[in-house]
Amino acid sequence: MNALPGALRTVFVLRDVEGYTHSEIGEMLGIGKGASRVRLHRARRILRKRLEQSR
Repeated sequence: MNALPGALRTVFVLRDVEGYTHSEIGEMLGIGKGASRVRLHRARRILRKRLEQSR
């Protein structure tokens, strides 16, 4: 997860680790739930790429 920029890491942890909804994340971070979804998608894409490279 250290490969992720801070904003992406924060959303990834809040959603996939802590289980918050995108609406809740948006309220916490002062962003829209759409922005939360985009950040999560980007975070997952980066992590997936890193995992593939390490194989």
